[in-house]
Amino acid sequence: MKKVLVVSSIVLVLVVAIILHGQSVGNGTFSGTIGTTPLSGSFTLSVVDQCSGASNAKSSAVITGAGGASEIVAGVSGKSIYVCGFALGTFGGSNKFSYGTTTQCLSQAGTLLTGNLLSSTTPAVVVGNSNQTVLAVPSGNSLCNDNGSQGFVTFVQK
Repeated sequence: MKKVLVVSSIVLVLVVAIILHGQSVGNGTFSGTIGTTPLSGSFTLSVVDQCSGASNAKSSAVITGAGGASEIVAGVSGKSIYVCGFALGTFGGSNKFSYGTTTQCLSQAGTLLTGNLLSSTTPAVVVGNSNQTVLAVPSGNSLCNDNGSQGFVTFVQK
């Protein structure tokens, strides 16, 4: 009789749920066969949000709202920006976050991370508690503010 390694859909759903919530699962083992090839081993499943934990030092940047688009956090080659939270207030703009090069930031030509966050009926917004990533900027790109709002952003760059 052949043994077959079977992954239960319940286990798969559990693992996905744990990954999405950034929690560590711990250690486990597996064994079985695929065809006639025996498989066995152990694993450690651990997922860490870049904004959580004391080892991930956070920084903050002020959004001054001084006349239109701005580069909030300059990109660094090989490093991503993980936004852990932000607070904004209207300063003549609807405010959108985007990412790109410095030139793209200043010309509002970056890739959008959000739609309009502020309006006459939503003059202020606070997002995140600084312990979970709310926006992520790909490696080497800058974080941009597309319309002149005032506020701050808390982030990890690594």
